[in-house]
Amino acid sequence: MKNTKKKHNYIDYNDLLLLFKKAMLETPSPYKEVLCDEFQDTNPLQESILDAINPPSLFCVGDYDQSIYAFNGADISIISNFTQKYKNARVFTLTKNYRSSKEILDLANQVIQHNQRIYPKNLEVVKSGDFNKPTLLNYDDNIAQCQDIAKRIVMRKNFKEVAVIFRNNASADQLEAALRANNVPSKRKGSASFFESKEVALALDICTLVFNPKDIMAAIHVLSYANDIGSNTAKDIHEALMLLGNGDLKSALTHPNKEAKIYTKKKEITSMGLFEEIFALENSSRFNSVIAKAFHSHPILMHPKISLNGAKMLSDFFTLYTHAPNSPSALIKHTIESAFFQTIKTRLLKERSKNKDGSYNEFKKLQAQKRFNEKMELLSSLAKNYQDLGRFLNGTLIGSNEATQGEGVNLLSVHASKGLEFKDVYIIDLMEGRFPNHKLMNTGGGIEEERRLFYVAITRAKENLWLSYAKNELRENAKPKEHKPSVFLYEAGLLKPQ
Repeated sequence: MKNTKKKHNYIDYNDLLLLFKKAMLETPSPYKEVLCDEFQDTNPLQESILDAINPPSLFCVGDYDQSIYAFNGADISIISNFTQKYKNARVFTLTKNYRSSKEILDLANQVIQHNQRIYPKNLEVVKSGDFNKPTLLNYDDNIAQCQDIAKRIVMRKNFKEVAVIFRNNASADQLEAALRANNVPSKRKGSASFFESKEVALALDICTLVFNPKDIMAAIHVLSYANDIGSNTAKDIHEALMLLGNGDLKSALTHPNKEAKIYTKKKEITSMGLFEEIFALENSSRFNSVIAKAFHSHPILMHPKISLNGAKMLSDFFTLYTHAPNSPSALIKHTIESAFFQTIKTRLLKERSKNKDGSYNEFKKLQAQKRFNEKMELLSSLAKNYQDLGRFLNGTLIGSNEATQGEGVNLLSVHASKGLEFKDVYIIDLMEGRFPNHKLMNTGGGIEEERRLFYVAITRAKENLWLSYAKNELRENAKPKEHKPSVFLYEAGLLKPQ
């Protein structure tokens, strides 16, 4: 990578930092005063740049209790050692909190006291009024947790003043689905929407086509996912299918009108006075050795840009679609297990297993596999709540753009919630392994960083705070997984050790 950048005279962001540091070391610094914000998240390279500038006056702003970026290289010891490094430094402690109620701040202070205290600090309440104490919600299982919280949010009405904060994306997926089922709009920050993820969108588009074979956008989306078939070719194929089936996709696949003239459109490029190249149609039987017998010599295979892989994907889609059941639960299962869907799954997981430089990452692959399976399990679980395919699609798709855009309930990872505030806050899935996240503890700042994350989540709340956990995690085709309440609930005094 380094040689490639040098060859093409490229630099990346880290190179910019290193080059700036080099310039500051080689020439007298022109900067007399430097202000550094979010100092608690400084990494060693950034600290070395400050050292290279070496200004006569350095003003740093930071809160060590909100240092939550160890996974990104932040080193809390940099702010911890500030007064040792700069012997004449003065520390001004800002203790007044204008956001949260006394009840919320008392809980935040109680929890964070379990971390090493770097500088003396205890938040003082400015806000006055009669507010509720933070409430602990406990549930038998994760589904009950999400359904109940969704119903509570429905009763609150003012959705933009509500935030649900989570440590893991899987937690948010379940709650987003529960909110959608209750017609509650939501917007997600810090992770992608469950319904907009490629695998879920694909599965729902296939369901849409089974319900309505004339849905143009769903058909083009599904065909575009196929290997070696781009969006333009997908549009050509869809137009051909509409001609072959007189507007009906299933008829086009199973009983195509072979008299229909397809792939014959000649479009003028008016700005240049030219015409697009006219297709030289191929023999539709050229792929018979790799496709389903029932799909042999199908007219849509005459498109000259369809490759061997593309033909195989179209054949797999043919098999999936022509054998699709109408029950939502059976259809989702049929879709997930199909060769068409599994091929796309393999490609998506391969893409998600790469580092930024394109190299393979085994840990990323395992994480991607886990997240993919979790989403499919959740989608399967949702489908079981419906007997009618139309109602299932209405509950998951109708108004999807409106449900994820504009004002709505804020679904936020802890990192994405930093700096924000809301009247009502729910912190969900407070179980050992989830929050604190044991796997991430071992790759970041340990239990103290997880506790700082919890502290940040608590202090997003202005007036009302709910904290929830589920005793069991229901899983598709497996025994429920038992969970213990988070250690933070004991530290907060919301649970007593047994």
